[in-house]
Amino acid sequence: MKISSTVLATCLLLLSGVVSAQQAPAQQTPAQGTVVDPQKVVVIHQLLEVTGAVNVSKQVMSRLFDAQKKAHPEIDAVIWDRLAAKMNVDEVQGELIKIYDRHFSTADLQATLAFYQSAAGQRMLKELPAVMSEAMTVGQAWGQRKTEELRIELQNEKQHPTRRE
Repeated sequence: MKISSTVLATCLLLLSGVVSAQQAPAQQTPAQGTVVDPQKVVVIHQLLEVTGAVNVSKQVMSRLFDAQKKAHPEIDAVIWDRLAAKMNVDEVQGELIKIYDRHFSTADLQATLAFYQSAAGQRMLKELPAVMSEAMTVGQAWGQRKTEELRIELQNEKQHPTRRE
């Protein structure tokens, strides 16, 4: 049941980047010394609801767990189970509210919410998962090509130390 702390830290970092959740405004935890306008909190929750952010985050987290399990078979299943049990999205709810509060005005959030409630916004939400999936496939292929290009460059530099292309 030996586990690399680097592998575990990487997994936690990957998984924490995709977690978002909802919370009732009355339960919202304000920033240290900063209270978010309750009306803004309501709009943020509505935006999260209409965009399906909570469900998408849970799905992405599940997929990342599966991918990391496959990529790191040396990590015992018990460790993965314990990590999954600790990944309670309720713990990040207050932080998510603060992030939206810092980056968007109430008017911005209301306009975004109105868009996502429109026919065009609903179509965007419907098609966005497919768009993101295709974009990820393109990005992975691009990354593999660039990695291979660099591998060849490094190999050539090793064979010809004075010649750099």
